[in-house]
Amino acid sequence: MNLIEYQKILTLILTSKSSRDAFLLNKKAFLEKNSVSEENKTRFLALDALQIKESANGLIRKRWGVVKSLLNLNEFEGDKLKNHFFLYAENNAIQGQVFKHQSDALSFIETTKTLELNKDLKAHLKKRKEFIQDYLRTEGYLPEKKAKWKRILKF
Repeated sequence: MNLIEYQKILTLILTSKSSRDAFLLNKKAFLEKNSVSEENKTRFLALDALQIKESANGLIRKRWGVVKSLLNLNEFEGDKLKNHFFLYAENNAIQGQVFKHQSDALSFIETTKTLELNKDLKAHLKKRKEFIQDYLRTEGYLPEKKAKWKRILKF
């Protein structure tokens, strides 16, 4: 049994709505398209739609908890953004990378720009975005922010 292959395909199904829909529509075609081994095909064919959907929703709820914590949202603010996050997460698979939760939070903040939010919540999200970006800079994940005067002057 190739567990790495199984985990890769299962992650794809659980984190990508389009892949999940394709799998549930026609499991055999999806598995063929992704060149899944015969042994793993048997395991995937045994999964039912309810298992898949509940697992996917569980991962989204977990992501929401992490993002909510990173954004330092209280219950009131969290309730305002929860439904939007679930829509965002359904269509934006989390990438298996270093600092994936911070990247997820930053991407989510970008999607909130189109929402009608009160100015305090917008200001809070802006500050949290800057805080997360500063953290990522200290870890060497983002380039250092240049001072404004250095960006203006070009030698």
